[in-house]
Formats: sequence, structure tokens, C-alpha cells
Amino acid sequence: MNDLLSAAAHTSTSPFCSICTRSAPSHPPTPKTAATNPVKSRSFAFPHGILETSFVNVPYSPPSPNNTINENDTVGISNGVRRNGDTERNDWYGSEMYEASRRMEAMIRAAEEFVRADGDDSDSMSEGYYYCRSCLDRVGRALDEHSSLLLDECLSYDEVASSEEQRVESIRRALSGLVDNTNLDCAVDEGNAVEWCVSTTALDQFNQEIEALTHACQEQEKELQVLQNLMQDQLNRSKALASQEENAFHALNAVERDMHNFNEESHHVSNMCSSVMAEIDALSKVKLVSVPFHIDVSNNHVGRYPLINNLRLAYRTNEKANLHHEEINTAWVQAAQLVAFTCGLYPRFHSSIRIIPLSYPCAKIQIMTSAVSGRDDTSKRVYNLGWDMQACSEHANHHIPSPSLIAFLSLLCQLVTHILAESNLDQGLPCLPFEMSPTCIDGVDVTKLLDSDIASWSSVVYCTAVNLHWLSKLPVKMPCIL
Repeated sequence: MNDLLSAAAHTSTSPFCSICTRSAPSHPPTPKTAATNPVKSRSFAFPHGILETSFVNVPYSPPSPNNTINENDTVGISNGVRRNGDTERNDWYGSEMYEASRRMEAMIRAAEEFVRADGDDSDSMSEGYYYCRSCLDRVGRALDEHSSLLLDECLSYDEVASSEEQRVESIRRALSGLVDNTNLDCAVDEGNAVEWCVSTTALDQFNQEIEALTHACQEQEKELQVLQNLMQDQLNRSKALASQEENAFHALNAVERDMHNFNEESHHVSNMCSSVMAEIDALSKVKLVSVPFHIDVSNNHVGRYPLINNLRLAYRTNEKANLHHEEINTAWVQAAQLVAFTCGLYPRFHSSIRIIPLSYPCAKIQIMTSAVSGRDDTSKRVYNLGWDMQACSEHANHHIPSPSLIAFLSLLCQLVTHILAESNLDQGLPCLPFEMSPTCIDGVDVTKLLDSDIASWSSVVYCTAVNLHWLSKLPVKMPCIL
């Protein structure tokens, strides 16, 4: 190999190296002795991989005046970019790619020269090419190091290519057998039958796989359809929920408006209630009954008769005192109005005795009695609380009928009892001046009095007037009114 290198270095007359373009030395170097282990004769292939791994990083630097070699400078064939030791790029991409391609061709040519010279056992090299010592050493080392690797790769490639050719041939035969299935028995031999069985088995497997994939695709389509249906159901439910939510918001808005209106009305009603309560409280302090009815029971006036609205309330007439029927009738009408007005202030008060104050010509009292056995209607009795002046004659009685006074006293007693029962919690209510019952007042039983007992009846009328005065002074603030 050293002899070949020396011959290659001295054969060419070119002044520049064919690989690195360095100038040839003026004096050729002294030839060296042959190597102790010469390279054996063998055939070489130069695939792209070997050239890329062996000849890519060839030491190179542009020609310089002193023709020195920078060992850190390399030329990359894979990308055609020059790199230095600091891995920096320059800007002459196209020119260096051309130079790298040219060097690669020179290296291949030099390697072919070495192989041809080694096989022919000659030391001659082709004329017209010059190779410097560094380039020749580089090519020789690459050939020695990668020759065995090239052989192994070639053998592997041949084996793979043979197996692929056999497989392709088997497939071609199987396909041709499918086309002409009628003449299969007479056209194939024993080896072809084996290949046919293998191909048929492979085709069956392929068909089974295709069927399985088809079935899987169908199942996936069914699942996709189910999912689409579920998605549509979910969309419908979502729309329904959105509609219900919108309706709920509308209802909530309506409820909020109603609540706002209710709050305003409630506030207005509360204000009205407060005003009414204030008015009721003010009215409770007013003795409403005493406004239209003024009763005087003092003994300072003439005759010592009790007065109601300046009318003398008496049992009988008195010619000496100029007390006649008309005045007594009018006074008892005022007393009947007082009792009727007070009964109206207590709606829960009920009695079988009814007083009619504005009846003509005098007030009347109506008493409802129990129904007679065998009859559905109730009987009633009516008494005049005074005299009927149209029916009076010169010999008429000069006193009030005692049954009407007894009925009036009974009604007044029931009313007072009801008032005291409803006002039992009111500690500020004044006491009744004269105790009374339906038939008794101040200890006098009116049912036992005769019409001629003028003094006793006058006392009963006076006590009744005093109790009427007490009734007129009662406050209006009562539980039944509130």
C-alpha cells in the first residue's frame, strides 16, 4: 500500500492534488519501503453509507501561501457547509458544496485506482492525476477499516433481496392462480400446490381480518349512531331545560314584581292601620254617648226630677209642677234612644227585648216570648213607654204603664251586665251606682209594686236615670269595638 501511495504521489505531473488541490512539492519525497502486511486482493463496493462515514470529514483548508494543513478544518458532504473548530458557519454555501462534490469524486477515483492496482499487482497509477500524501493516507485507512463491514452489508443485502424476491414470486403465483382457478389442478405441480396452500391460508387470514375489521366498523357505526341519538336526546333535554329555566325566570320576575307590589300595599295598609289605631285611640278618650245625651241627676233644680236633654223623666204627670204627658213621653223617647244607641256599640249583645225609640206617638218595647207548643212562630208583646195621646181620654191614667217600665229595666240590666262582662279586665271602669237585676234595682222589686205606689216608682225612675247617666259616661274603647 505504501508503494502504491508513493507511486500515486509521483505518477501525476499535475502541480495540484486532485482531492485537496494543494500544490505538488518541488522535490518528490524519498520512496519508502513496502508495508509488511500488504492489502489482499478483494472486490469492493462503495455504497453511500461507507463514503459518508469514511470520506466526509476530510482535512481541508483553502490554498494558502505556505500550503499548511489545518487539522481542525473539515468539509461536510451531507450539508455542504464548511465548519471550523468553533462550529461557526460561513456564507459560501454553494461554492463549498461544489468543492465537496468534486473531492468526493476524486476520492472515489483514487480508491478505484488503489483497488485496480492491488488486483493487478502493479504499482502504476493513472496518468494525469496527482494525490497528496495526506489524502492518500486518508483513503487507504478508510479502505482498510471498512472493507469487512462492506462485505457483511453486501451479504445481508443479498439475503434480504433474495427473500423479498421469493415472497414477491409466491404472491404473483397465488394471484395468477386466483385468475385461472378452473385449470389449477392440471397446471400446478407439487411445489406449486404447497405454495398455493400457503397463499390460500394467507388470503383466508386476510379475509378473516377484513371481516373482523368490517364487523368492528359496523359495531363502531352502531355505537356512533347510538351516541348521536343520545346526543340528540341531550340536546332536546337541554332545549327543554333552557325553556323551563326561561319560564322559571319569567315566573320569578313576576313573583318579584308581585312581592314588590305587595310590600308597597302592605306598607300602605300598615300606615292606614296606624292612622286608624290613632283615631281609635283618640276616640276612646271621647265619651261619645254623652255628646247627644246630657243627663242631670242632681237635686239642685226645681221638683228634684232627673233631666235628660232638659226634659224631666218621671213616672206620672204633675199639674202643680206643670209636668204633662208630652214632656214625659219625649223624655222617655230620649232614654230609649240612649239605650238603643249603646246597644249598637256592642254588636255581640243580644236580647229578647227590643226597644223602638222613634215610634209614634211614643217609644215602644217589644218582648219576644217562646213559641207556643204546636206552632212554629214566636209570640211577641208590645208595650208603650208612655201614653198614646190619640187614644187618651180625660179619665186616662196619669202614670207610665208598669209593664213597660219593668221591660225597660230588664233590658237595661242585660245591657249593663254585658258591658261589665266584656270590660272585666279594664280596671279604670267606674262602678255602677245602683245594683240592679232584671226585676230589681237598689233593692226594690218592681214586680211587687202597685201602680198606686207613686213614691216607690219615682225612686225606681230616679235610680234608672242615675244608671243611664253612668252608661252615657262610659268610654267608647271596648273590646267589642276593637
